Amino acid sequence: MANFLVLKRIRKFIGLEDVENTYFGAAPMSQDTMDFYTQLNMPVLSIYGLTETSGAATFHEFPNSRLDRAGHPMPGTKIRIYNPNENGEGEICIRGRNVFMGYLNQPKATWEVFDSEGYFHTGDKGIIDKDGTLIITGRIKDLVITSGGENVDPSPIELAI
Repeated sequence: MANFLVLKRIRKFIGLEDVENTYFGAAPMSQDTMDFYTQLNMPVLSIYGLTETSGAATFHEFPNSRLDRAGHPMPGTKIRIYNPNENGEGEICIRGRNVFMGYLNQPKATWEVFDSEGYFHTGDKGIIDKDGTLIITGRIKDLVITSGGENVDPSPIELAI
């Protein structure tokens, strides 16, 4: 009833009346922004991908989505975790027809990001939960090494700020 009487009119007023799904990626979405869309009765779904994967490599299907997860692999895409620690966390690697063939005229850079099985090493850290859903936990390539020699991921600090 609220959707018909109020929310539909608000969505139309702000130009979002035809939106069926709302997707976000590239960075975590703030809870305030998620709440805004959710209160307008608009599903918010996260996706994960890189330029090298031709856009999204994972997706969610409504209503089975979790905002704290990146989703399941797109059809034809395989994702694995390279060199996982005791918690299953390691580097996210992706293989599929959507993954680029290499950097133009840069064979050395290309060989640095692909392994012998054709998986592209993203530089992102993650785990795959028991349902096969990817959870992004940070970046490998952005580690800051402290004066004490400790490797620190700046992502949680950036999110807190």
